[in-house]
Amino acid sequence: MGWSEFMHVGLLRLHFGIFDVTTNIFKLTDGITWTDRTYGTTYWLGGVTYGNGTFVAVGGYGMILKSGQIFTDIPSGYWAYDYIDTIYTEGITVGCGNGNYCPEDPVTRAQMAVFIVKSIGETPAATCTGTMFNDVSEATVGDAFCRYIEKFSTLGITAGCSANPPLYCPFEVVTRAQMAVFLTKGFLQ
Repeated sequence: MGWSEFMHVGLLRLHFGIFDVTTNIFKLTDGITWTDRTYGTTYWLGGVTYGNGTFVAVGGYGMILKSGQIFTDIPSGYWAYDYIDTIYTEGITVGCGNGNYCPEDPVTRAQMAVFIVKSIGETPAATCTGTMFNDVSEATVGDAFCRYIEKFSTLGITAGCSANPPLYCPFEVVTRAQMAVFLTKGFLQ
């Protein structure tokens, strides 16, 4: 039997199992449990996977536990670690590249479109038409950003930064006022 500490969550106890290295799945022969640090409650887990130096355990009540550092520039003691971990776990961000999150970098309007669309459970537009805004096309922002920005507009969350000519200003930093509009239209209307 072994104990593994999971950051900010609890303890994971492995009972006589087999880790299949070909599928990266921990196959149960007796069970896996974890104990919540705050309440001392023990829960069961249905499986454990391993990848990129991080264990991810998924099981009872849909809980997800992880160990290890997700982004190389976000140590576990960083003040926003839990929040960054949450948006990573929920599939809202994959960071800024090369295993980093870039926590002190500003957010562009293109990035904000992706964050909000993913946060509300929507998917990007099926294709990039390049016709909604003069400054948003596959050539100017890439296919993925274009599809998210077009979905962002289709959902009525943004009308862009200029009506005539129609512009989105994808590389400008999101102001606090713009963020208030995006969050209100995305989550509260």
